[in-house]
Amino acid sequence: MKVEMRKILTFVLIATLLFITLPGILDSYAKRQQLRKPEGYTIYTIYTVQQGDSLWKIAKHYYPDIDPRTGVHWLLEANSMGKAKTIYPGDSLNVPVSDGDLPDPLE
Repeated sequence: MKVEMRKILTFVLIATLLFITLPGILDSYAKRQQLRKPEGYTIYTIYTVQQGDSLWKIAKHYYPDIDPRTGVHWLLEANSMGKAKTIYPGDSLNVPVSDGDLPDPLE
């Protein structure tokens, strides 16, 4: 009887852990998929940073229908910035867009 109860408790514990952690794992995977190369945004335009700009503000301007975090990620990737998120007025940024002038980002 004790062995039977131990098996039931183990099953309930594992099922509970899966129930609690699985949504977070799936959400994390979905977010990583969303951060991938933007479809339809395969060419670039150049944006000159103005006083008061931030990557968040620029992402919201160019990608109004997309989560700004995703837009910031695309900007960081297009400009090979890694995790350095500091921009200054006068900086030129490659912005992935659907109707820009450049087939490839400027170095």
